[in-house]
Amino acid sequence: MATTVTARKVGSPPASREAATDLAAISSGRRLLEAQERVGLPQEILAERAALHRTTISLLERGLREPRIAQIVKLAGSLEVDVAVLTNEHNFNARVSSDPC
Repeated sequence: MATTVTARKVGSPPASREAATDLAAISSGRRLLEAQERVGLPQEILAERAALHRTTISLLERGLREPRIAQIVKLAGSLEVDVAVLTNEHNFNARVSSDPC
């Protein structure tokens, strides 16, 4: 009986965890873009307000990087939306307002 061994880089997570992380990053990026569009805040201004580099915002938007909690908090504050808007897909439209209170 032959055993198949799949090589993976030492210290790298299993493929299923990598896939889950990729999907989470893509989903987070989509929600960030939707919130930006609703509020009408360009990437450069969002980066300045959130004290993040513009390339970091770009990577997050494109789902190439999963945001850290501190980044989510900064982004939500800069967009004047609840943190849940950037972390939870349910009832997205109900929680984003183009007219912040």
